Amino acid sequence: MDEIFWTKKRTWFPLLVCTLLLLPVSAPAAVINDPSYPLPLRQALSLASDKILSNHPRQALTILTPLFKLYADYTVVFTVAGMAYGKSGQNAQAVEMEKRALILDPHNISARISLGIAYGNTGHYRKEVQEEHIALSREPGNEVAWQALGWAYGSLGQWKEARLAEKKAVALQPGDVNARMVLGLAFAHEGFLQEALIMEKSAQRMAPFDEGVKRSITYIKQTLKPPVLGTSNQKNGFNPLLAPTRGTLEDSASPGPSQQLPPSPVKAPSALR
Repeated sequence: MDEIFWTKKRTWFPLLVCTLLLLPVSAPAAVINDPSYPLPLRQALSLASDKILSNHPRQALTILTPLFKLYADYTVVFTVAGMAYGKSGQNAQAVEMEKRALILDPHNISARISLGIAYGNTGHYRKEVQEEHIALSREPGNEVAWQALGWAYGSLGQWKEARLAEKKAVALQPGDVNARMVLGLAFAHEGFLQEALIMEKSAQRMAPFDEGVKRSITYIKQTLKPPVLGTSNQKNGFNPLLAPTRGTLEDSASPGPSQQLPPSPVKAPSALR
């Protein structure tokens, strides 16, 4: 069965990872080759998913947009379109697509997790927490939902909750670099700096060039051994997870007083997981 996956976070949010499309085994899957689908729909979904996974989400949207009317009763169309919008950085549209998917199928775990991630990528972390909790109430072993939840809690500065969520994610999927990164930051913010550095180093061994991991290690090292006074622009409460801008939807959760990173990767786990 062909599947496309949602990897949380994010430039489709400013996430931990700029790449939203990964293929982890534990990720929530949007099934695109269900035999019950009409053949033209399966073919279009397959082509669109290939475009998303090859980093051409706008081409995917060109394929998907005509399907909104032709196959308006198929939740998978809007689920995948939400992923494409997210991958292209159009997060408000991603929110709307995943909402449409959930109207058709409120039990669609892929759409639920993706909606949460889209909320997080627009700075609405409390809404993300709500959506990921709903997903986990229905599928407690979903690693991607735990990872997304940890990122959202970390973005809110609720580091104990972030730590507990990411520990669940790492236990379910030890190879999840993003979960290890956020877990390391949670350790650091709770004062366990050596444990934090060990966790980040384990993430770096898996992904040597990941910018989010590099930033996290730099932050932890500077906390362990602060630079000479006046040489750092970091302030108390620095939160490496936060994006440089807040969301624009209603009821935006205020990120708070944390020093924010300059525009560059840094927002959690995924999009086509």
